[in-house]
Amino acid sequence: MDVTCTDKNEREILLEITGLMKNIKYGYIQITIQNGKVVQIDKTEKFRLPVCRQTEMDKIQYP
Repeated sequence: MDVTCTDKNEREILLEITGLMKNIKYGYIQITIQNGKVVQIDKTEKFRLPVCRQTEMDKIQYP
């Protein structure tokens, strides 16, 4: 079976997407497609911050 340029590109795109999925905890991956082809991949990652109780917030001194 011959590997065409399209097959190679599709494989690379899938590897890129799965790599992004493995390295993201919270967020999203957006895939932009034009004319049936992937033209762009965006990753937005979110970081969850610990919640402070009100008494802890009162201790913070602002300038």
